[in-house]
Amino acid sequence: MPDDRDADATDNDTAPSDPTAQPDPIAAARAGCLKLFVGFLIANAVGFGLAAWVALTQGPGWLLPVAFFGPGAAYLLVFGATAIPRFVRQAREAVATAPSPESAAAVAAGEGVEAGTAAKPPTASRDAGDALPTVTVAGTEPGAVLAHRLKQVGVPWGCQFGCLVVAAVFWNGILSSFVVNVIRGWNRGGLVRWGELLFLSPFLAVGLVMIGAALYTGLAWFVSSLVGRVAVELSGHPLAPGAAGRVHVAQAGLVPLGRVRVGLVCTEEATYVAGTSNSTAKKEVEKHPVADPDATGGALPLTAEFTVPRGAMHTFHAPNNKVTWTVRVTGRALGVLPYRADFGFTVSPEDP
Repeated sequence: MPDDRDADATDNDTAPSDPTAQPDPIAAARAGCLKLFVGFLIANAVGFGLAAWVALTQGPGWLLPVAFFGPGAAYLLVFGATAIPRFVRQAREAVATAPSPESAAAVAAGEGVEAGTAAKPPTASRDAGDALPTVTVAGTEPGAVLAHRLKQVGVPWGCQFGCLVVAAVFWNGILSSFVVNVIRGWNRGGLVRWGELLFLSPFLAVGLVMIGAALYTGLAWFVSSLVGRVAVELSGHPLAPGAAGRVHVAQAGLVPLGRVRVGLVCTEEATYVAGTSNSTAKKEVEKHPVADPDATGGALPLTAEFTVPRGAMHTFHAPNNKVTWTVRVTGRALGVLPYRADFGFTVSPEDP
């Protein structure tokens, strides 16, 4: 007769893990940026020491830039080959399997979910060999005014700014050594080498684009720091096509946000396989206004009623396709500085 303890142990071993233990994609991105910054700074410190040693020992001129940029370049290559794919995979898995913990406020609203439990995300029935899309309910938190507080999606502006600064400094730092050599040749009375200029021009264009992107994300980070935390809450979640709901937007920051505009945005993402490489196309296919500053005054807090468009495509995740819905909040800080943030929510399949 089998031992009950063995049966219990077997059941525990085969039991699925707690879905609430899945990593947060935003936290994974922040951890990845932190590791990138710390490692890159250490590598640059090593490169600075090696370059100083080459200069003191009067080594060959070509060895100086190699010693300075070599450790940083080697670190970025190793980091890109090992850590970045892992972080991307973890973030995608977290988004695909993230549960939706229903709040006590939802219980008070009569939605019938026990407080502190996670609602099982509705999924499309499928066989083991099929690749049908899966509806994953976005996670929410208890709201202060309405039942569900949405979570902001996307990589934080500060992380984007830091990564772009590192990339721009590294790219333009290496490129500057070639540009300096060309300028020195001109100063010595040499002829203009048009071949070198044509060869360097696309790399210079990429460097300028990196600088522009870093300035843009830096401005967005500065504005988001001034605005502070923006909270978006929904009266119900998830919502089916044709369902009515209310949205509440509030702010806690140093600078009040003005000219606030709220809308629903549907984004479609498709991954294409070409040979051994993958490319992803992302497009906003639907935009539906909810609150216009000309009608509401554009000040926070604000509450508005809306209806999910009938016939709208529901949220789903498939191996090569994805449809997501967000509540987009835009506005102006200090009257001129643009602000934008997206908060994820779920549109469930329409009842037959």
